[in-house]
Amino acid sequence: MKLHMTFLGAATSWGAAYRGPEQAPMALWAGGLVEALSRPHVTVDWHAVIEPFTPAPDRDMKLDEVYPQLYDITCALAREVEDIFLSQPLTTPIVVGGDHSVAIGTWSGITNALEAQGQFGLLWIDAHMDAHTPITATQGKWGGHFHGMPLAHLLGHGDKDLCEIGSKKAKLKGKHVALVGVRSFEKGEAALLKECGATVFTMEDIARDGLDKVMKEALAIVSSAPKGWGVSFDLDALDPGDMPCVGTPEKGGIRVENFLHTLSAVKLPGRPRAIEIVEYIPEKDGDGAGLRIIEKILWLLLKK
Repeated sequence: MKLHMTFLGAATSWGAAYRGPEQAPMALWAGGLVEALSRPHVTVDWHAVIEPFTPAPDRDMKLDEVYPQLYDITCALAREVEDIFLSQPLTTPIVVGGDHSVAIGTWSGITNALEAQGQFGLLWIDAHMDAHTPITATQGKWGGHFHGMPLAHLLGHGDKDLCEIGSKKAKLKGKHVALVGVRSFEKGEAALLKECGATVFTMEDIARDGLDKVMKEALAIVSSAPKGWGVSFDLDALDPGDMPCVGTPEKGGIRVENFLHTLSAVKLPGRPRAIEIVEYIPEKDGDGAGLRIIEKILWLLLKK
């Protein structure tokens, strides 16, 4: 069966406290990501790069200063993802961020296109829970920025307009969501995810049970959703000793060799309907090792 991938860039860092992720889409394109994934039975297109009207300034900003630009780029991304699905129903969209706030747009667009609100599974691979709301935004080191909030909004908690992009229904239900690699979070996030019924696999779980077992359990959870599943991969889930080119590195992450081995061995429950890669900072990837890791992860997720 022929595999078709469609890349879409989300070149924004409005949701973060730092700059660099907005450069990722063009850096990955220029670095030959499309060519590296192409095969005789694989078609790879680069659809477009979505950019905000104004680049984020090189300073930290308050939520109300950020909100207008973030809302606009999130809505634009959701529309573009939905258009890809409707015009090319057999393709696998691959969204390249950008900071992780883009996930609100990515998965709003996908669940809207599939009419799958509450019926779609999401594997959230991340060092962080990203489940703050504006109410808990003052907690912790990452809570005061929108890249610490996307999962909460997809579950229907937070700013009303961000929660209702494309549909007034919550995009995800917790019972179809599994987080893997978590090691830095605040109490408010953990309480929200517990309330929503999401499953969280921390690095302690991985150390105790092994990554193979954790990934199998997480995949079983997300694939139980009746209308498909996807992957949102924040590269800071990986150990910064292997993947230093991220915005919010956290020690003690998943080792790249272990992750690639597990992904090679595990039986995927069908192909993900969409994949999202975020928080790659090209300026920190001088030798291109991070880009090659991204290539391997995407190929292993899709080749089966």
